[in-house]
Amino acid sequence: MKTERDILKRLDDTLAETGFVLDNQNVDFVKGKLDVFVNGENWLIAIQIYQLSVVGPAVDVFLIGSELDKEGITFIDDEPFLIVNQDGVEYEYGDNDYVGFQPKFTKKPVYLMIKEHFFTFRLDDSFQQSLRPEQEIVMFLRQTINNRAFLKKLWIDQEELFNGTQLSPGYDLFYSTDHWLHLESIVDLPSENAFFKSLAKAIYQKDPALIDKSHTNTDWILWKEYDSVEFY
Repeated sequence: MKTERDILKRLDDTLAETGFVLDNQNVDFVKGKLDVFVNGENWLIAIQIYQLSVVGPAVDVFLIGSELDKEGITFIDDEPFLIVNQDGVEYEYGDNDYVGFQPKFTKKPVYLMIKEHFFTFRLDDSFQQSLRPEQEIVMFLRQTINNRAFLKKLWIDQEELFNGTQLSPGYDLFYSTDHWLHLESIVDLPSENAFFKSLAKAIYQKDPALIDKSHTNTDWILWKEYDSVEFY
């Protein structure tokens, strides 16, 4: 590991390459997760974003680390769950009973299958009354995050994250959060961001207590006004 300045430089270089923000014209933000792993002097930051993209619900993953190229690693799980019937059976294409993400699909219970686990979501009347048709899908996704068991299954775990990275073994979890101060535009830099500056210091000094948690912007309510994705 070099200095905290070197860590910030790697973050600047990688995030400048990806232009990674929480919300843009191609995605609407639902939930985020940030994990930091360390192995001796080496470190890895994994950021996962649950979102509605132009191709449907997805989890976007960004890996940045001392043993990775400066471009980092990005990949996307574009089918994080299946919409199934009440018996847990996946709908076939063209099925007349398919309810999926059709307009007003939230009027009835919605059944999702994720990693062989079955979840039922029923949205209450107050939610229905405040729902704008163009936001129905993304607002439904935002309701799913209230189910902790579902969210735990949704996130890609450490073993899956490290598969294919060819990183040396022995990384341990150093810090994990779903609330942090992320970059708000593609011109913002981690080296100018209070959270990422404190994160670099914490990694360098091997002390998670140094991480600045005073300001966050990863609550979907802060991004709701920018919803723009249409997917049916």
